Amino acid sequence: MVSVENGISYRAEFGDTWSDLAGSMLANEFPQLSDHWNRQNSIVKLNPAKVLRFFDQLNFSTRRQVEVGLNDSEVALPGGFAERTVRTRRGQAQFRAHLIRKFGAQCAFTGPCYIAALDAAHLYSYASTGEHVADGGLLLRRDVHRLFDMGLMGVDNTQRISLHRDLVTTQYSLLHGSPLQAEIGEKEKALLSRHFEEYARDLVPV
Repeated sequence: MVSVENGISYRAEFGDTWSDLAGSMLANEFPQLSDHWNRQNSIVKLNPAKVLRFFDQLNFSTRRQVEVGLNDSEVALPGGFAERTVRTRRGQAQFRAHLIRKFGAQCAFTGPCYIAALDAAHLYSYASTGEHVADGGLLLRRDVHRLFDMGLMGVDNTQRISLHRDLVTTQYSLLHGSPLQAEIGEKEKALLSRHFEEYARDLVPV
């Protein structure tokens, strides 16, 4: 994205550093981050101090988020908008950056992966602690992360992936019994073992 203001060209390149902050701020709140807001420009210079204060306020604060209703040609679904409150995790971007430096662009379950598709997955309940633990996470592909959090995937004591019985006949079947694709330490192993024990009843043995 390129914008020209007073003869000066400004270029914004996001690449893999983009973080989705949908729901964190409403459109009419953006002007408060700039000393010289001009809605005619596609790129506006922001005040760094104001931006930092904004991110600080995201620490477990409730923000408004718009949920858009979907329509289907055969099924009548409710449309319109709804407001909900969400909690954002302070330091999540830094936690993800730490894991990328540690493991590279690598999903711990599936192997090399485009970096934008990787999530920083906590191996413990972040909601319970509110803390990022340096050796308490892995990089997981976004769909795999969701399945792991739901207890539909786990890692046994031999560091092999075990699937929920509902997944063994799906496109994820090739992962069943495969080894982790990342070198992990004792802390990660202990957390993965605790997660496995929690869901072992519904996971198919390797």
